[in-house]
Amino acid sequence: MLRSRAILTALLISIIGQFCYSSSQAYPHRNHNSEVDQLPEGTDFRAAKSRPAANAAVLAGRAGGPGARGSTKGGLAIAALAPEFDPTMIPGPDPVKLAMEDIAGVKAERNGGLWLAGDIREGFTRLQWIAGQKDSGLLSVAGDGKVTLSHDLLMHRSGADRAGAGARFVIAEYIKANEGLYLLAQVMAAENRYCLFLGERVPTAGDDIAVDGAINLDNNFDTRINTYRRDGMKLPNESPPEGFDSLVAINPTARWYNLRVRRLVPDGIIVFHELAEALAKVEYGLDYLPDGLRSGAHDIAVQRELKLQSERPDSDTVTTLGSNVVFKDRESLLKFKAEHDTAGHKR
Repeated sequence: MLRSRAILTALLISIIGQFCYSSSQAYPHRNHNSEVDQLPEGTDFRAAKSRPAANAAVLAGRAGGPGARGSTKGGLAIAALAPEFDPTMIPGPDPVKLAMEDIAGVKAERNGGLWLAGDIREGFTRLQWIAGQKDSGLLSVAGDGKVTLSHDLLMHRSGADRAGAGARFVIAEYIKANEGLYLLAQVMAAENRYCLFLGERVPTAGDDIAVDGAINLDNNFDTRINTYRRDGMKLPNESPPEGFDSLVAINPTARWYNLRVRRLVPDGIIVFHELAEALAKVEYGLDYLPDGLRSGAHDIAVQRELKLQSERPDSDTVTTLGSNVVFKDRESLLKFKAEHDTAGHKR
């Protein structure tokens, strides 16, 4: 009796299967609307993820049509081809860009930044000194001379790649902890355009001029210059060349000797000072000299030098605080030191 029932059940299943097969042959259009169902038997669905048309069909809900819910084949195709949700793939603001905007205090799109010209290799070496040994690798120079920070390395070095939503703040704090890197980031993210030129002659808005030590030009009012010019206007060779709001030019052979401590000032400190001074004048509108209770750009730059020095207590960093003598080349410096030492012995 039980055996007969088993045979009867098998016959019924066979009849139903044949009926379903016939129905699918009679109405082929129900399945052929889906590119997923046209995949050949044995298809590796992981490889099929790369098929844009198949993915589009799945996301549009066309796989297998209305009856696909009951289709084992269609169900497998949908599960395999539908992309898994990955929150890291959601496009969003770049945390490095946001951090640089926070540092510069500028939220709008800008075309400013820092460019190297003249002896670019020498200029880059001095910028690396400013960034410090730990962070010098963050700097790079594009083909047009623009100085930038490595996005991926900055994310990793600061730990922002593990900070999630707070990445922008982690990056900003990391940069601010290094006064040298902080200054460079401020100039790179600035609204205005800065040029650092290393060479003995530099182009201006007028003629090329000789650079004995350092030159710091901008288009802002300067009490040391404008008050002595007709109509209070600077001469063309007292302004940066077209396309730049600030020009810092330094003779690479020049040397600075600080009389307060009787030691040479590092080349990097000179660039640091001039860039800090340029930033204060152009970005914040300060005059070179103090104006009442308002600090002058020169004093701001010296204060930043002292902060940089305090962050590097083990380094041989001398600031420009006090009086300095500038020598056009090393030979002039050695001659001065010899004469100075001889005079000291005679006294």
